[in-house]
Amino acid sequence: MFSLSKSYAEFWYSESEWALLIFGCVLLVALYGETRGDKEPLGTSCSRKYLRMFEDGEIQSRSLGRVSFFKKYWHSFALFVVIGVLGELFAEAGIFVFGRELQVISDRENFVLSGRASASEDRAKQLNIRLNETKTELANAETRLIEVRNENLPMDIGDEFSLGNALQGLTGIQVELRSVIDVRAEHTADNLASAFDLGGWRVINRSEIHDFGYDGIIIEGHNDVPSQKAAQFLLKLLTERGVPSESGDEMAIIPFTNTILVAVGHRPSATKSQLMILQAKEKAMTGQFLDNSARMVELQQKRFAPNSKELADAQAEFNDLNSKVAKFFQESRALGAQKEELDRLLKKEIWGTNASAPGSFFTGNTISGGKYLVIAPTNARIFMRDTRINPPPLQ
Repeated sequence: MFSLSKSYAEFWYSESEWALLIFGCVLLVALYGETRGDKEPLGTSCSRKYLRMFEDGEIQSRSLGRVSFFKKYWHSFALFVVIGVLGELFAEAGIFVFGRELQVISDRENFVLSGRASASEDRAKQLNIRLNETKTELANAETRLIEVRNENLPMDIGDEFSLGNALQGLTGIQVELRSVIDVRAEHTADNLASAFDLGGWRVINRSEIHDFGYDGIIIEGHNDVPSQKAAQFLLKLLTERGVPSESGDEMAIIPFTNTILVAVGHRPSATKSQLMILQAKEKAMTGQFLDNSARMVELQQKRFAPNSKELADAQAEFNDLNSKVAKFFQESRALGAQKEELDRLLKKEIWGTNASAPGSFFTGNTISGGKYLVIAPTNARIFMRDTRINPPPLQ
């Protein structure tokens, strides 16, 4: 099946339309002339016999005498009627053929354009997906850049003056201050030393140490009550300020009473910082819960005079303590869920795909001789990350 070019088909389609118009005009004029010739009256010098002979072409018009124009050229008008009809027929055939060809060409172009539009739409969707991925990558890169920048900054303890004023509530406390050999840790230790000085807590021994297996700020007190109270109080203040801190687990021997040990380690990651702060809050809440529970037992064991003011005050205190205990259980469940999630993120951050592997995991621990007895099941592995063995003791 042949196919014409679009310009060729458009040209002949236009010519066919003009031909239809021209042959239509010819047909109109020819029909008018033929009709007038049929209706013209017979001439005075012409009989019906001669007129019929003229119409049959047997005699010439000059033999008829005076005949009208339409009668005289009646045969010509009839011939042009036939020519007009044939011309219209061919013109309409041309319009049909070339119009159909133009329709085929138009459908083909529309199909091509539709394919191109579909391809462009697909490319636009892919570009949009890629753009969203790029935005996500940029957002992640920006977040990571902020994290890296924060990781390279010292731990911020907040305003030193307000911290020093809060420490003035406890007097006569001595501080042994340690920091790992790291510029950021030393900067944090300087800020703490300034706050201790403002609060009247005397720094009696400050030194730099090697890695001791902990991140953040570790606080430990002597066995006497004032030292333990001071350690818990400082831990509470730092936790409220969002400083990653925790209590030491007998990591050093403190020879003096009324003395606490403050050791500044490396800055932990953002996830571990949140986990440490959450654990410190949980420990403080647990201590408060134990104190409240002990006080409630004490009030229950006492005997009061009926309808006395002492009984009313004790009942009010008991009700308040009971509300605090109930609140502790509610907050403890929420903290437990947050702690579990942060612990999962921290394991994934440290171990990656090994986070769910069977075995024993040691992260950020210090292993001294005989401190850990590791028993792993058969075909299980022992994973260690940021774990120090036999570090120098704190003195």
